[in-house]
Amino acid sequence: MSSLAGPWTRYAHVPGLAITTIISIVLVGLEWNNVSSTGRVYEIVVRDRTGVQIFIQVVAYLLGLTQVALLMTCLSNASRLYLERHSITLDQLQFWNSMLNRRIDWNLPMSLLGMSAVFIAVTFGPAAIWVGAITPIETTALHHTTVSTSVYSSDPLGEFWNYTYGVTDNNVTYNDFGSFTYSPITHRSGQLLNTAAAAVATNSTTNKHSKNDLTQYTYLNRSYGVGAAAGLTILPGIDKHVQSYNYTEIGYKASVNCIKNSSTLWGWYLINDNDGTAYPNVYLANGTLPGGALDYYAQVSFEKTRYLTSISAHMNRDAGVIVMAGGENYQQLNQTQCSIDFVPTEFMVAVDVRQKFINVTTLRNGTNVRDMDPTTNHEFFQYWGCGTKSKDDCWYYNNTGRRGNGLIAAQASQGLKIITQINTSLYTSVVGDAFYASINNTLLAQKHGLVDPMTETDAQLYAISRSFESLLDDYLADISSAQIMIANDTQEVPATAIVGAVKFGQKTWIYAALIINFFMVWVFVFEFFRTNRWRQLLRFDYRDIKSLIIASSLRGAQNAQHVNAEYMKGAGEWAADASDRTAGALKVRLAREGLKPVILLGSMEDEQPLRTFGSETTAYKGVSTEDEASAESPPLDFASNKTFPRPHIQERRSDY
Repeated sequence: MSSLAGPWTRYAHVPGLAITTIISIVLVGLEWNNVSSTGRVYEIVVRDRTGVQIFIQVVAYLLGLTQVALLMTCLSNASRLYLERHSITLDQLQFWNSMLNRRIDWNLPMSLLGMSAVFIAVTFGPAAIWVGAITPIETTALHHTTVSTSVYSSDPLGEFWNYTYGVTDNNVTYNDFGSFTYSPITHRSGQLLNTAAAAVATNSTTNKHSKNDLTQYTYLNRSYGVGAAAGLTILPGIDKHVQSYNYTEIGYKASVNCIKNSSTLWGWYLINDNDGTAYPNVYLANGTLPGGALDYYAQVSFEKTRYLTSISAHMNRDAGVIVMAGGENYQQLNQTQCSIDFVPTEFMVAVDVRQKFINVTTLRNGTNVRDMDPTTNHEFFQYWGCGTKSKDDCWYYNNTGRRGNGLIAAQASQGLKIITQINTSLYTSVVGDAFYASINNTLLAQKHGLVDPMTETDAQLYAISRSFESLLDDYLADISSAQIMIANDTQEVPATAIVGAVKFGQKTWIYAALIINFFMVWVFVFEFFRTNRWRQLLRFDYRDIKSLIIASSLRGAQNAQHVNAEYMKGAGEWAADASDRTAGALKVRLAREGLKPVILLGSMEDEQPLRTFGSETTAYKGVSTEDEASAESPPLDFASNKTFPRPHIQERRSDY
């Protein structure tokens, strides 16, 4: 049986090195390409962080152990080969053993103890670096999907959005997401007035207001009547992991601009004067609007017109108009006249799912944007817009450069009038109070530098305009929600979503793992060629207590004599003290006798080659050839200085 180490002993660490090399390269590739995992992997990492961390620790330890094992194997092989060529002290041998077993030996000299401790500490580094390189880190990934938004398909029977409603219309659908109706002014005028009252923020440039359902989403600034899909529809396949998404939606940008018109014809006419009785006075809000439209409706109030606020609105083919009248307590609203314009606009809707924010911004608007209302080319509105007609048939567009208004715009404008018909009261005006709150908020915002400086009248008109825009936005958003939840009339539009994902490791630790692994590869290749593939490596391993005892016992007499001689120099007797420096200073080397490795104490200078009968032998100084020929192995005797015979020792070959 050969005493040389077999291929498995020499190359057992190669598969592990191949595994760590592949993993480190793959991790760098994933980092370069910004690859992350979503879906099931993300769910596991988020749901069971403790279990994942335990798994990561185990895997990182195994990967680090694989690299350390390679380092230890190369160090062990190199030291075993060195031991055949050189004599070393037992302290040095103990130092090697301490490093290879990764155990601090406190009996080493301080210089060797420090190096041993540093080396052992370094060997824990690869596992720690692998933890940083493979630990899943929460991140985000870009995902292209679709979102269901409302669309106003043909509704010839007027069952859904395509109808005309009055004050008494209040058809409502209730479900887990809230209440939905095509008559939002009738059904939730209180909520709409609250939003109108806060149309101008007093402490921020961002005005927040809640979405009118139970999804708990909040708009940042104006909604423009879009974004109804947020919380009501899901994103296919990724809904549970979505953090935010954005999409484009066609809607109306309602613009309201107000002035003071002292010649307005809108006001009140006393119908029934009940002053001094328990019955309120009855007034008729009436007048002719700019454009020739006539409007009127009844209101009641104590104390004459003091607590009255009246609004009328009308949509013509070009734009719409709003008129306001305010009693003595609401003079800032009196004689106000506003124009309304519904401009088809493409919006970007950005939805933050985690914080439940919706931010709507304008992308483009004007005549080049498709109108969402099909009635702009239907019956009474057929000359007001192009719709699906050819450009030659678009009389109004060809002559004005503008599209006409359809039923949606007309109904939204009508709702502004209805809100004062619904919210009439005896002692105050709920509508007037909402607009006054908006005016006061504007003055505060101006004081805080959030609104540009303007005159008091201009500030009033600015607040009134913003409140009307808020009411129109809420109306459009509500009927959009109703299209989704009642009519189930939706279309899929492209959306870009940011989804929760995980990536493996941080860049710094990934590169560190790669560098360490390449260093290990370099160590392996260097040692492979330096030692000629470890061809002359013996099976003998000084870390194995059996091998060490047997190899030293084969030359027990000579080793005992050398030990006895060293201690006779004045150190006294060996007391089995592990920190004995005399014992640590003894030199040792590995030799071969035939197929057997033997441990020899003493330096190579203590030996001299002898040749007897044509064969090469080696003897210690002071040992005669006659002694070698005649002496038998005596018992171990530390008290005498007897010379022990030394049999033939085969010289080590110069190559590996």
